[in-house]
Amino acid sequence: MSELHLVRINHIHCGEEQGFTLAWAPAEMSEAQVKSAVRRAQEAYFQTARNFRSQPPPNDYRYGYTPYRDYPQLTVAEVDRLWEEKKAVYEAWRNELLKAERPFLDYLEEEGLLGFWRHDPELVVRANWGHHHGESVDTSETEIMQVVGRRVRYDP
Repeated sequence: MSELHLVRINHIHCGEEQGFTLAWAPAEMSEAQVKSAVRRAQEAYFQTARNFRSQPPPNDYRYGYTPYRDYPQLTVAEVDRLWEEKKAVYEAWRNELLKAERPFLDYLEEEGLLGFWRHDPELVVRANWGHHHGESVDTSETEIMQVVGRRVRYDP
């Protein structure tokens, strides 16, 4: 795997910071390229949501049972066939719904960044503290708010 740099993406909504996303970017990706990737991910995120919002559920398909009583004029085989057709259309719509509900990080990964927690360290070392009962041991455990180092900030 190539060398990675930590990127912090600050999320600004209505002029106020609303948190941030940490991601890894390949070392060869410049700051301008990272900013461009973030913009493209945002555009794809909103485009997917806009496309989906205009599509209400396509039919009255429901999971769990086939409503034979709703179709007294049809045979069981005809209702089964109709329900399978409705299910196929509904499943296609449902797949679009799942795409529209994907987190922003998925879109960033499509642009070449890697989610902070989706990258396994290349080196893991154990520090065994033994049995020091009654002694205060501060292991300096890293908490997410303590991440420091080179950051590429993206403030739209």
